Amino acid sequence: MKKVLLFNPPGDSIYLRQYYCSQTSKANYIYHLVDFNIIGGMLTNHFDIEYLDAIVSNYDGKTCLDKIARMDIDYIIFLTGYVSSESDLKVMQMIRDLKNVPMIAIGDIMVSRGKELLSKNEFLDAAITDFTSPDILDYLQGNFDSISTMFYKKGKEIVCPGDNKNSCIFSIPTPRHDFGIKLHYRHPFVKKYPFATVLTDYGCPYKCKFCVYSTIRYKYREISEVLEELKYIKTLKVRDIYFLDQTFGSIKKRYMELCRRMIENNLNFDWFCFSRVDVVDDDMLLLMKKSGCHTIMFGVESANPYILEEYQKGYDHQAIKNAFGLAHKYGIKTMGTFILGLPEEDRESILKTIKFSKELKCDYASFNFAVPRIGTELRKKALDKNLITDDNQKMDQSGSYITLNTDNITKEEIIKLRKKAYRSFYLRPTYLLKRLASIRSMAQLKVQLGDGIKLLQNIVLRKQLHES
Repeated sequence: MKKVLLFNPPGDSIYLRQYYCSQTSKANYIYHLVDFNIIGGMLTNHFDIEYLDAIVSNYDGKTCLDKIARMDIDYIIFLTGYVSSESDLKVMQMIRDLKNVPMIAIGDIMVSRGKELLSKNEFLDAAITDFTSPDILDYLQGNFDSISTMFYKKGKEIVCPGDNKNSCIFSIPTPRHDFGIKLHYRHPFVKKYPFATVLTDYGCPYKCKFCVYSTIRYKYREISEVLEELKYIKTLKVRDIYFLDQTFGSIKKRYMELCRRMIENNLNFDWFCFSRVDVVDDDMLLLMKKSGCHTIMFGVESANPYILEEYQKGYDHQAIKNAFGLAHKYGIKTMGTFILGLPEEDRESILKTIKFSKELKCDYASFNFAVPRIGTELRKKALDKNLITDDNQKMDQSGSYITLNTDNITKEEIIKLRKKAYRSFYLRPTYLLKRLASIRSMAQLKVQLGDGIKLLQNIVLRKQLHES
């Protein structure tokens, strides 16, 4: 049986490359490679699989080259992204010189620039634009006629993805959660390790103008299939689940069925998720809590109504306050995510958002720079306003560098305001006492302190770079 290597290249930072989003880790967390878990499930009965994640294993380039040199492999599928593509492609060129095998890339940069990068890099053979599609299996088996979600070379021609008109319901074999179960993946909201990351849908049905997931066609899995995956995860002695869906609750009936069936099957997971303030209500939050939900991440974005309206968030401040209040009522912790530096903003609007983050009494807050991702309405606006040029394509919303000025304030001022946001939110004496009181073990204390120190080092103390 032929062998496929699933490879996450090394980097000079903790790069998070998964689900068509690439960024550096703000603190010390490292996410599971959900793309590889799903692809691995598709290939398992047809190929032998090797799995090598240089980021979580803290391997440098030389170590990776040495390990791969000893492997007997026939194909390499590797992760990349806008945040790290330059170094990734250099590493992969060296590996191709070492192992003359076909190389298939996956990542956000490949979705928007796949044809260009295949043209420029002779060692690249193909790129995946939908890791939930079975096309990668067809490609590796030579069944090219049915492929619709990949760039690939056919002689001197580069075949591009076609229009995806498949059903809104998709099915995948059980993902290979065992790949990373013994590796040190970590997330600040995990209560008990080991944990697993589960994707029950793909893309997002909402159309927020700054979000890359609004550009991905939305589809979802049958709940019965998700339940089988959760039962398998249970056999791995997993304690905590990270539901990576962009909006848990987007189809209320579907998600309430998932919660009910988790309860009926006595799965007894603790779990956390992303959601929206306008999809949760009393009934849903009560059921989520009963099925094990302990933390919800909500996209608040801004305290300014005109910003919410301009970027098609679809809710107002009252909805935000109601959702956070209900979550607190049911003992579910909350994180609010906020965007600083959208083109319309000024100093006063950002200060208003910082103040609002504390008024909501979030348990956690994440303050992100506005990032003009390829394909989004935000990028079109930034180009129209000459805030960026089209060749500005290196992006990292975690904040290792900043891309945009606004109409009113400079990058330098936005960086200072973001540092102020983190200091004023996390270094409040009342907040620190609350966090200390919530800690139940020395292990939990160690994780909280480690993440807190890394966050302060990376955001508050570190000098952010500018992307010109």
